[in-house]
Order: sequence, then C-alpha cells, then structure tokens
Amino acid sequence: MVLQGIDFYRIIFEHPMMGIKMLNSIGAVQNVWLNQNSKYLKDLVQWGETARRRAITDELTGLYNRNFLEESIKDRFITGAVGTRKMSLVMMDLDKVHAINERYGQAGGDKVIIAVAEVLKSMGRPGDIAARLSGDEFAILLPDTSGSDAVTAADKIREKIAVQKVILNRLGTNEADELLIKSSMGVSAAPEHADNVRDLEFTADMALKKAKEKGRNRVELYSSS
Repeated sequence: MVLQGIDFYRIIFEHPMMGIKMLNSIGAVQNVWLNQNSKYLKDLVQWGETARRRAITDELTGLYNRNFLEESIKDRFITGAVGTRKMSLVMMDLDKVHAINERYGQAGGDKVIIAVAEVLKSMGRPGDIAARLSGDEFAILLPDTSGSDAVTAADKIREKIAVQKVILNRLGTNEADELLIKSSMGVSAAPEHADNVRDLEFTADMALKKAKEKGRNRVELYSSS
C-alpha cells in the first residue's frame, strides 16, 4: 500500500489509534528489513575474511602459503628495508617423508606435517612468517635477523621438531608406531647473500641441499665456496 504524505497525516489526525497501529506496523517492517540487511552485511564480511585467509594461508596447516611469503619478502626489498635491516630465510624439508607416506598413507603424512606446523607456530616470534610451500617443504622468514642468528633459531626449531612423537597407524594393519620427526634446513641472509626474492630462495635452497648431503637432520648456512 502506498499513501501520499498528506493522506498519512490526515489518518493520524482523524483516526489516531489507526495511525498508531500503522506506525507500529511500519516500525516492525523496518526492523525486519534492518535485521535482514545487517545479517547480509555480516555474512558478506565473514565471507570476505574467509576468502582473504584462504588466499594467504595453507588449508591443511593454517600456516601462510608460498604466495604470501614471497610477497612479504618482495615488499621488504622494494621498500628498501633490506640493506639497513637484515633479513634471513630458512628453507626446510622433512627427512624421508616419502617412506612415511608409503608405510602410513597420506593421512599419516598429513599428521606429521600438521605436527611440524604446530611447532613452527609455537616457536615463531612476532613478525616471523612461517609458510608451507608444498608437500613437506616449509620456509620461515626471519626479519631483522642475521644469518648466524637465523642458524641458531633454526637449530632450536629442528631440535623441537625432533622430540615430537607422532603415533601413526600402519596401512592395512591394526598396528601403530611412534615416530620421531627429523628435518633438514638451509639458511640464507639478505643483503649478505641476495638482493632479490629469487636469489634469496635459491641460496637458501642451496644451503638446504648441503644439509642433506651432510647427512640430514641439521642446519646449514649458505656459503658460495
């Protein structure tokens, strides 16, 4: 129903009780409309926040993903923060994780990865960025940290991971095993070893490769020699 303003006021003047009922009805309709729009806006905000989290985090572990890590490193190079302030990158692989997947299945491998992610979350400092790159590959960005200090921090993380006990069920049996997780890490620092994202990742990967060649379950700092 549509009323002209003058007709509405005439009803209120000539039939006040009817006018009050109409005002109450209009108020009720407006409240319903406002509640519906408020819920819609709330849902929209929640959807946006969920989409944002999915864009920057790894679904399995809740750590940041590779894109967010690389953008964070890139921002520091672009803004010129690197040079006046140091930055280190730790690349990490879990040792012999393929054997774990073969014996305990993907669910077992995922359980190990989640356990490692929880260690990274618990040992991170404010400002550090721990990310899952893919599979059993992780990385940690340590702002305002020299290469030698990053090695010390990474070794503490490696030691913490090494004492984590994970119970996994063997595929096709009712038997379970208690596993200790081992990891290898490589460290590179900027501006000492790199002045861009690609070189920082490359040198950290080279250091990680050296850690594996030296027997795994260790941390190595990049060296050009």
